[in-house]
Amino acid sequence: MNETIYDQYGRSFVLPGLYEDFPKFFRLTHIPADGSAPESIDIREPIGWANLKLSLSRDEEEHGINYEYSTSSAACEFNAASGRDFVGGIFRAEGEDATIMLIQGLRISGQQEVIEYEGRLTLSTYKKVRRNISCGLERSTLSARLLSKWETAVDFTSATSLDGDSIAPPAFVSVPLTSQSLEERFTCNVDAGKRVEQTFQGDTNGHIWVQFDTSQPQISEIEEFASGRPMGVSDSEGPLTNDEWLFKFRSSGTRQVSIDLSYGIWLTPKKKTISIGAVKVTGFRLTTIMTVVKANGSRQDYTLTTPLSDGLLNKPPRSYGVSDIYLVAESVKFNQQIDTAPGDKLFLYGLVEFTHNKNELQSTQFAVQLRTQKISITGRSQNQSSSAKGLLVYDAINTAIAVTTGLQDRFRSDFYGKQGTRYAADGCGARRVILNGFAIRNFKQTERPLNLSAQDIISSLKVIDGTGMAFTTELDNNQNPVDVLRIEPMSHFYQPVELLRLDEVGDYREESIETEIFSTVEVGYQEWVTEGASALEEVFVTQQVTTPIKHENGKKTLTSRLIASALAIERTRREQFADTPTDGTAYDDKGFIIQCKPIQGFSGLVLFVNALLIRYIQVDSAISWLSVGQSITISGANINNGTYTVTGISDVSKRPWTFSVKEHFAFGASQATISAAGGLGLQPETGADLLFTSGLTSAKDTYNLRLTPGRILWANAPIWGGCLVDKEGYSLSNKTKMPGAQRVVTMLPETDTCGMPGLVGESEPIAVDQVLQHVIFRPRRIMFKKRLSHAQIQRLRLGHSGLLPSEIQDGKMINPNYGYISCLDDSGVRVGGYLMNLTWGPANEEATFELKQLALDLNDTTSGLDCSQFMGWTLEQAELADDQTRRRIELCTWLDVDPL
Repeated sequence: MNETIYDQYGRSFVLPGLYEDFPKFFRLTHIPADGSAPESIDIREPIGWANLKLSLSRDEEEHGINYEYSTSSAACEFNAASGRDFVGGIFRAEGEDATIMLIQGLRISGQQEVIEYEGRLTLSTYKKVRRNISCGLERSTLSARLLSKWETAVDFTSATSLDGDSIAPPAFVSVPLTSQSLEERFTCNVDAGKRVEQTFQGDTNGHIWVQFDTSQPQISEIEEFASGRPMGVSDSEGPLTNDEWLFKFRSSGTRQVSIDLSYGIWLTPKKKTISIGAVKVTGFRLTTIMTVVKANGSRQDYTLTTPLSDGLLNKPPRSYGVSDIYLVAESVKFNQQIDTAPGDKLFLYGLVEFTHNKNELQSTQFAVQLRTQKISITGRSQNQSSSAKGLLVYDAINTAIAVTTGLQDRFRSDFYGKQGTRYAADGCGARRVILNGFAIRNFKQTERPLNLSAQDIISSLKVIDGTGMAFTTELDNNQNPVDVLRIEPMSHFYQPVELLRLDEVGDYREESIETEIFSTVEVGYQEWVTEGASALEEVFVTQQVTTPIKHENGKKTLTSRLIASALAIERTRREQFADTPTDGTAYDDKGFIIQCKPIQGFSGLVLFVNALLIRYIQVDSAISWLSVGQSITISGANINNGTYTVTGISDVSKRPWTFSVKEHFAFGASQATISAAGGLGLQPETGADLLFTSGLTSAKDTYNLRLTPGRILWANAPIWGGCLVDKEGYSLSNKTKMPGAQRVVTMLPETDTCGMPGLVGESEPIAVDQVLQHVIFRPRRIMFKKRLSHAQIQRLRLGHSGLLPSEIQDGKMINPNYGYISCLDDSGVRVGGYLMNLTWGPANEEATFELKQLALDLNDTTSGLDCSQFMGWTLEQAELADDQTRRRIELCTWLDVDPL
């Protein structure tokens, strides 16, 4: 009779006999730290190996299953026959960090071996007692290396690992960051009665300027605001000549400007003691002006108060004597929209002009007193596009593993994988880009590299996408089995198929899992924009759901360290356009995530202008993804087909829209296609790409609406919804931290399968019945004991590593990996659950199970396994049966039925 077994990597081997008939071998292999050739010795079975137990355990936070061999003392002992001197010599030479592998397997025939276990001696637990050496074992070196430095931030541009191993740096992608519309406000109201006085000696220049008080605005959100200017007067050449602007706009937009300004002035000229003339002031003019100087040098003046004048520049109708001149500038209550572009400057000033006899003035005393000052500017603005370099999520995780452990190409994910040699298509998370605030501000990577830990990225993605992770074994590019980290949606690790069917079991128990009963659930992000008018529309916050369960300390928190806030991205991005960029912002070192989509090339009429001193390319409207420094390809034209580097772009509001390139081209016009060079590029996905959005002023240019807290809530429903299994008909309250998010509702395109379908509100009540459609398990633990054969335990080990091949069950082809286990409870009712913990000792073949109960009852009171059908079978019949039938025969052997 032949028996099929599997090695540690899931590869199958057919034994010419039964498993118990073949001898086991044990081997120690030393892998020197200096990279020299490994050294191996065959040894006898270590003391305590027979008492080792196979342990399968699920990480309740990460959902993957890991397996180890362990004992109650978590140690294996080596004497003279089992490698004591070999282990001791290496330990003395290299210490606790030495790498010694223990290999156990079967020797089939001749030199053919099947390795069942390979683990590293954990010399940090080294003990020497009565000349024997003992230490623990750990199976996955990838798991041990990564988790030991899980929280350590790494440089993603590094060519070496934390331990000095050479690694290949990743390929960063350049993402064009299109401008997002931001609400900006400025309000500065000053109480009446504020007064400033100054005396100017000698002849004046014939004018005195008034600077209004903007030192303490109630609201100030417009960048490049000349803050800290108190009320004052001056006889200089004035704010325009001295470039003393109130605002220098960074971005385009239509702004509503409202100014209500009224003030009084006192002008007291004093005559010199010895003077020829008697007339001091012969004429005057008082004006209050807002001036907008455009970036191209043009100028527009707006009058804010009723002009006052008398005799100025004309023969005065009367002269002014020794008395003070008192004038009141009455407000015209200016309220008008103005269009602004980057580089435009706004000046606000009062101007008193007067004429007097030359060389007759000893001094001029001037005073100004406010009667009314109300300044308000509101509007939405946009800036030019820019670009930033980041890493696709797949590459970021792969790099985090490589830099942390020195092991390359150890990440696998159908969800985050991008189409290529390993993956047939882009996964739902393949087009996410991770970067930091410095990259958004367009710093060079060599100056401000991306520094994040594996925990920062993977734990955040677990929240955003509801993923789980497992350390398992797969093939590398050379088809060699290696330890890898696999990340997939959590449902991947809880498949609705039966992996193992048991019947009567021993010591059956059930109990509630108190830590998984939730009265509140909080999901979302740890950081977002909290200040400014735009913050009222902040969506990427935390939101809290209240369940009908009253349970102390029953709060589940699922929040991401990565920032998805579209407002934070845009505010950080605009810093690079300031005349004097801020040295540091609150977001510089923080990690961001941006959901992207393929760039769709521009197709239309293209005008190539090439005059003596002017050279640019013109299209009808702005190409949103195009940014300075980007390489583009022009194709399909009658002229100028080729690759170009963008050197400048015009304002996004300009129509038609122009950009300049480094390379020369011929004058002319043609229908053409403009696309990102080098194949398919990526640009941020915005609300314009969704089927429906509401509740946002400018949804069409808002990033990351696929990653809102409302959608995170549904992605994690399998985790927090299990405690609601018996709460059908209830409704859950749902509150968000920012008022603007309460109105937001989104809907993905109907053909989009990468997210919650239908309308998703950020603050809508949630029906429990809808939540239960996503639930996988309930907070109830099932525990029992059962004898399992070596074949059964192999099936469980491989099935929880994703290594079992597809098989036929009940006439259907299924993938049994990560399926559930079913058994009969103490009332004879079939129950099922997902494996949480299992220990199995090969000596007595007894397994201790801990399962998490399925969300739905199986409602089966029969064993489902008719062992009588095998009565009278011979060994030859059993040997020729298919795998499914042989598995059923194997199950029957533990029901005290002897079919053979």
